[in-house]
Amino acid sequence: MNQVIFKPQPYQEKVLLNQSFEKLTGGSRGGGKTFAGQMWLIEPEYIKHPQYRALILRKDAVDLEDWIDRAMFMYGGLGAKIKGQPPEINFPSGAKFRMGH
Repeated sequence: MNQVIFKPQPYQEKVLLNQSFEKLTGGSRGGGKTFAGQMWLIEPEYIKHPQYRALILRKDAVDLEDWIDRAMFMYGGLGAKIKGQPPEINFPSGAKFRMGH
């Protein structure tokens, strides 16, 4: 069994512990925003609900491909599968992440 251990950077921890319904982040490249956002999307309370939907938008196709590669590395252990064009990540619970650029 693969086990991924995640220790957030201080910025990521602040974002992930924030209980707001919506989270807006900013900052320079390399600050951990994408990874924190990917972690936030799989909050157990959300991801187990069959009607949970998320929309992921990136600036261009290259940025979206990078996001998908990172996400599948993380979400694959949760049974997530990617399909379609535009891409969609489907979880065993029925939750779906739709993507575009």
